Amino acid sequence: MYTYTIDAQNQIHISGAVEAVIPKDPGTGDFFADAASAQSFAEDWIAARTPQPRPALVVTSVSSDDSSAQVEEGEITILQGHSVTAGVEIQLSGALYTNFSGTFRMPVRTKDGREMFALVSISAGTGQVTIPFDSSGHYEITEAGINERLPASQQLSFEGFSVYVVV
Repeated sequence: MYTYTIDAQNQIHISGAVEAVIPKDPGTGDFFADAASAQSFAEDWIAARTPQPRPALVVTSVSSDDSSAQVEEGEITILQGHSVTAGVEIQLSGALYTNFSGTFRMPVRTKDGREMFALVSISAGTGQVTIPFDSSGHYEITEAGINERLPASQQLSFEGFSVYVVV
């Protein structure tokens, strides 16, 4: 978090993670003409250095074609040979982010190194994915896995999800 003040000579004094005095407009090399131009520059400077929240992939519903499935927070247990269907949303600061549409491969991995990919389609911030589980094991979907092949500007936060497939 940064704060700033503007002194009588229209110099900007910035406090926070960085302490700085900016006496001139770096773009022109001239002194700031007035307090309003100094204020505008200071607000832009701070905005450029303030981390923006990442959109989040949020699981909104979980179900299975296994009538004995057990759903808990962040996990589901199913019998081998069944599928899990999850409703998902892309949220930004806790609200549906309707500007997000697209398709991506979501890695689903086991502790013993097995891996499969589910195709997730999102339209206007919402989507659904169904994943069949033919082998028993503990499967995980993680934030690191989702983001490993995405550029930083497209990465998502994700709390993770586990699927326990039992025989």
